[in-house]
Amino acid sequence: MIVGGIGRIFSRPFQKIFSSGKKISWQEVEDEFRRLDGIMRLGGEAHFRQAVIEADNFLDKVLKSRGALGKTLGERLKNIEKKFNQVGYQSAWNGHKLRNRIVHEHQFELLSREAQKALSNLKNAIKDLV
Repeated sequence: MIVGGIGRIFSRPFQKIFSSGKKISWQEVEDEFRRLDGIMRLGGEAHFRQAVIEADNFLDKVLKSRGALGKTLGERLKNIEKKFNQVGYQSAWNGHKLRNRIVHEHQFELLSREAQKALSNLKNAIKDLV
């Protein structure tokens, strides 16, 4: 117990360094996903890709605002797992994995329903944190 308390004392300054400091409100989440839905309504694979990538970036912003540490979004997700319920955590990973396929698999064809599912997954994950 003493060691845990000492660890928290020393880690707090670092959380402030790595955290954006500003907590994201539920209204900001709603506004962002309304904007992303607008991008989806434009249609076309390029817009679907853009919406998923931006939703994943927004998840990363929320993780950072909650003090999640790590060099990558994947590391931050692992380090903040306890803040999620199991469904929210898995939703975050599912959305992030699709984003990775979009970015790294150049022949990957993204369908509207896949993009919509990823947006829903990412929004649900963020809901757990906000």
